[in-house]
Amino acid sequence: FIEFNKEPIAAASLGQVHLATTRDGERVAVKVQRPALKELFDADLANLKVLAEILYKLDSSPDSMLRDWREIFESNARIIYEEIDYTKEAKNGRKFADNFASYDWVKVPEVRTKFSSQKVLTMEYVPGIKISDTKKIDAAGFSRADLARQSGEAFMIQLLRHGFFHCDPH
Repeated sequence: FIEFNKEPIAAASLGQVHLATTRDGERVAVKVQRPALKELFDADLANLKVLAEILYKLDSSPDSMLRDWREIFESNARIIYEEIDYTKEAKNGRKFADNFASYDWVKVPEVRTKFSSQKVLTMEYVPGIKISDTKKIDAAGFSRADLARQSGEAFMIQLLRHGFFHCDPH
C-alpha cells in the first residue's frame, strides 16, 4: 500500500477496518484481524470443552437426552475458527456477490485477493451510511421504507432462493 490509515474506520471483536490506497491508486478497505486471536480462542475453547464434559455428565434435566453438550461445543468451536479465517470470509463474499449479481440495488464490495490472507481481508472501498443514521439517510434522499423493504427482501432471497445466508450485511 502507498497509504494506510492507522486510525480504523470501524472496529469489531475480531478485527478493525482501515482505509488504504494500493500502489495502483485504488482506495480500499482493509480488515485486519486482532493479534493472537487464535491463541485466545484456543485457551477459551479449552476451558469450554471442560465445561461441556461436565455438563454432559451432570445434566439431569428432563430434556437432557435431546442434547449432547460435547457435540454442541464441537460444532460451535468449528464455526468460531471459521470466523477467523478471512479467506473463508472472502469466499463467502464472492458467493454472496454471485448470488446477487442481477440485483442492482445490492452492492457487494469486491474482494482484492492479492492483498488478502487468513488474517487480512482487502476489499473495494464502498462508503455508506449506517442504517441507524436516519438523518443522513433522509438527507441523501433515500426512502427508509424502501430500505426496510429491500433489506427484508434481501434476507428472504438469501434464505429462500439461495439457501446461503450471509449474516454480516454492512
